[in-house]
Amino acid sequence: MGQEGRSFGSIERRSGYFRARYVGADRQRHDAPHLFSERIDAEHWLGEVHRSISREEWRPPVKVKGRPDDLDTLAGYARHCLAERELTPRTREEYGRLLEKLIAPTLGAIQLKHLEPDRIRRWYSTVLSADRPVQRKHAYSLLRSILREAEDEGLIDRNPCRVRNVGKVRRTRDIEPATPAELNKLLDLPPKQGLPVLLAGWCGLRSGEVRGLRRRDLDLTEGVVRVRQAVTRTKGQVHVGAQKAAAGTRDVGIPPHPIPYLAKYVAALPMTGRDGFLFPGGDGVSPMSEKALRYAYGKARKVIGREDLTFHDMCHSAASLAGMTGAPTAELKAMMGHATAGMVERYQHATRASRSRLAENMSKARGDLRPVCATRSSGGRSHIPWSSGVRIGSLLRLKAAEGVHHGTAALRVPGPGGRADGDQPEDPASPDRVRSAPGLLQRTAHPARPSGGRRRHAASVLAQLSP
Repeated sequence: MGQEGRSFGSIERRSGYFRARYVGADRQRHDAPHLFSERIDAEHWLGEVHRSISREEWRPPVKVKGRPDDLDTLAGYARHCLAERELTPRTREEYGRLLEKLIAPTLGAIQLKHLEPDRIRRWYSTVLSADRPVQRKHAYSLLRSILREAEDEGLIDRNPCRVRNVGKVRRTRDIEPATPAELNKLLDLPPKQGLPVLLAGWCGLRSGEVRGLRRRDLDLTEGVVRVRQAVTRTKGQVHVGAQKAAAGTRDVGIPPHPIPYLAKYVAALPMTGRDGFLFPGGDGVSPMSEKALRYAYGKARKVIGREDLTFHDMCHSAASLAGMTGAPTAELKAMMGHATAGMVERYQHATRASRSRLAENMSKARGDLRPVCATRSSGGRSHIPWSSGVRIGSLLRLKAAEGVHHGTAALRVPGPGGRADGDQPEDPASPDRVRSAPGLLQRTAHPARPSGGRRRHAASVLAQLSP
């Protein structure tokens, strides 16, 4: 940081940009409303201010309360954007925190038109901590969305947010989902402790969704829980409102075995009408607090012997257990309230049982027996010759991930031209394989790429094998 002395005003260098300051006719120090990318621009601006003071035309800058900051600067425009967006209270609070704590202190005073990709990259690599990857990703995503709006409005020619590899955040820990046997132990707990956790572990409801349930949302005749609202807390205020995303509003099937337990609990509730909360707080009217739910969950996880799991991990358990039944991705998305298949994948994890079953199937597949797999589309049995580009491990991982476990899971997909059943297997070192794609295959380690025809053919056969 350096400061240049001048006959009028001063120019200070700050992280590659220049800040102009001066003492006005009111004998108070004033800053320019934004930073300058070039020193000459700051000098020109100070010259204009000096001339206006000399001509007695200068007026001290006045900031009107409630008026947005200068919309030419990033901070002013960002605050204006967030004020215009329809956001839940919790999201608005979080976006405001990211803006004021991480974005505005470094970039806020810069004019939109002077924001450059190099400056954004420096901010991303130096200001945002790599030790907090989720916060880092959210702050960058917020900035990118704000500047996308500026681009759409023609305020900038192109969005300068071009940092590469800002993608999926790596998990900091592995989650071992709760098993059905562990979840069944919840039935031995007092209902107000066990039921909220049970709805998370079997139905995938989050903390705010569980606490926001009303009696009318539980249909035990149909075996459905209707997720229509969630509880959030911001700055000491409790809010009960609609879901943040449209996909979050959903109907989720309840497994039959806990329904009698739920019915007994509902029958014992005080008569406060169908709009009463399913899990009321201490006053019997407001929803259960987050603190009360944490206390209940603390008791529950000791009983089931899984103190390594957080309450939100129960949602991961629900997605994993549902996936192992063979539920297709569309059903899992609907159950969990996710808009994309990628989010479903993030919530699914292998269990000890599924890993053991996978290893057993791989062991069975090591011999020379011809693999056979039932195709659900035809109801018959299709012989898949051992002759083309889908490797055993890929298909095993595929079927394990999708929850479909065939007794003889070692499969190979024939090439586009097909081969006779008597053909010999190809060389294991063959480069043929199917490329990785979400919901299809995991990549196998071979140097060359298969032909487009072989990939398309393999994908079509896999589609027939999918549930």
